[in-house]
Amino acid sequence: MNNLNRRNLIGAAFALVASPRTLLAMQDPTQSLVDQALRAQSKGDWVTMERLLREAIAAGRTDEGVLRAFAFALNNQWKFTEAIRVALDNNQRNPGAFSVAGVCETYINSGDYDNGRKWLKFAKENENQWGQARPLFENSQTSLEEKSYRISYELDPSTLDRIPATDKPVADFTCPLPFADLPYQKSSYDISGAKSFREEKAGENSFLRIVPEGSQRIAVTLEVTLTPSNFRKRMHPFSASDVPLSVQPLVKSTPHVEVEDDQVKRISATLKGSNAIESIENVMRWSHTNLEWKGGPGAADMETDSKLVGGGAAAVLKRRYGHCEGETSGVVALLRALGIPARFVRGNSGIWADSGDLAFHTWTEFYTPTFGWLQWDLNNPPFTVPVKACVGHFRYTSPYGVSPYGKPGSGDADTWNSWFFYTQVMAPGRATYTRIKK
Repeated sequence: MNNLNRRNLIGAAFALVASPRTLLAMQDPTQSLVDQALRAQSKGDWVTMERLLREAIAAGRTDEGVLRAFAFALNNQWKFTEAIRVALDNNQRNPGAFSVAGVCETYINSGDYDNGRKWLKFAKENENQWGQARPLFENSQTSLEEKSYRISYELDPSTLDRIPATDKPVADFTCPLPFADLPYQKSSYDISGAKSFREEKAGENSFLRIVPEGSQRIAVTLEVTLTPSNFRKRMHPFSASDVPLSVQPLVKSTPHVEVEDDQVKRISATLKGSNAIESIENVMRWSHTNLEWKGGPGAADMETDSKLVGGGAAAVLKRRYGHCEGETSGVVALLRALGIPARFVRGNSGIWADSGDLAFHTWTEFYTPTFGWLQWDLNNPPFTVPVKACVGHFRYTSPYGVSPYGKPGSGDADTWNSWFFYTQVMAPGRATYTRIKK
């Protein structure tokens, strides 16, 4: 569809503003299918939701709410091409604010931010006609806009004895800084209450070495700005042979990332594409579909947590579930087995509202010749960086969440103190965030 047709379609779309609740309430023989589909949606059962709505549509239900719900079910299964086709067809069949909002939402949820922005721009030209669809448009706007947050840490010197020392007693804090080398993340910091501090670098990680002033608590304030980005359209196809020697060690096994494991090799063989970009997308799709997130006791009992939902790649791929670092272990192993350098990123998520406690999180970073290192969280569309989560702080090559927890052989020695800074010092309530309104 060219831009002129799309503009004309949107102009016509605002002639009707219809409530999906009213549309779905129409009584006909297919209503039972629609009702069942909505119950499946409430359970997050996207496969059943898709099947039931597909049956309803085949039987003649093509009203706006049904088609928009169908696109939503497809998107949640990463059937992005079909979801976009359905959303556009819905806008043609049912011109109205809700179907336009559905197109915006479908593009954004599929990771196509460029087209999402185009449709939202056209929609804003008719903002006075959004009507009951306004919350959908506002949600799309929020998803696409640049956001800035103030992240605050309160460091208590009495917690220093909780951080295991690898070679000497810990007399200062090793506070990781948000990455400064990402095209979509900018940050600055301020410190008060410390005797002294200095910025240091270890490999590709930056951190603050903070020395306490006696028992006085220290306030660390970070300001982070995140911009939603999608790198897929600008990425050039490449093969494993295009990977530079400097990062090739990260296609090999490291502790608990068992690239040579039979199961890792078997699964990765089914995901090999015609080029490395296809292979990466296949790993992302497989992981999104087959790896389930499950939480354990967390910091309350790290050893049990490691056994139940952590562990190395082979263990996670066998049981098909894990916490965030467990899932990431599986993703990293599959990417490496396909010749894609990959590693772990530790940082914060939980940035969902205007303020709250930060949550710890781990996700994947992989290498491409076009952009260098790119990050990806398991719940995001391929090659996208939404701004709702993932303020990255430090990189590492092997999981820490393995049993016996925290013993030699887990994680990387050079990020040991950074890891324990997060898991043992930065408890909820000591790490908070507030959105900065600009």
